Amino acid sequence: MDWYEILATFVGGGALVTIINAIANRKVRDASAHKTNVDAENTKLEVQANIYSTLAETVNTLHEAAEKHLGEYQQRIAEQDKKIGGLEQKIDGLQDSLLSRTTEMATLIEENAKLKAELDTVSKKLSARDKDVENLKKALTEAKLRITELENAMKAHEM
Repeated sequence: MDWYEILATFVGGGALVTIINAIANRKVRDASAHKTNVDAENTKLEVQANIYSTLAETVNTLHEAAEKHLGEYQQRIAEQDKKIGGLEQKIDGLQDSLLSRTTEMATLIEENAKLKAELDTVSKKLSARDKDVENLKKALTEAKLRITELENAMKAHEM
């Protein structure tokens, strides 16, 4: 086979037409592929923009909620600080009261000890006086008996 036959077979078989069409349509296909790539990139950018927009809205919402909660917490903290201050004042007052009552109690305990000592002394003196009174009662009884005896003796002499 020579060149003419190969060329004739090649042209007759449509291979040459296919090659020419492929070369001619190459720019169209490249442009279509590029357009498809650009469209895909634009779609990707739009999706990313939507995602970033949604994220920004979410961040803003979270920020607003955090500010609201922060304000509420600051208010609650201020109220609790005020309550704590009042409670600390009460504690200080109670501690002062406890200190004065403790001092008063110590004074009363000392006084009680002194009074007990005096009571013991008075009790001992009273016991001694009770013994003296008993002795005096015995002496009085004996004196009465003696007087009665003497009166009886005088009556007996007078008679």
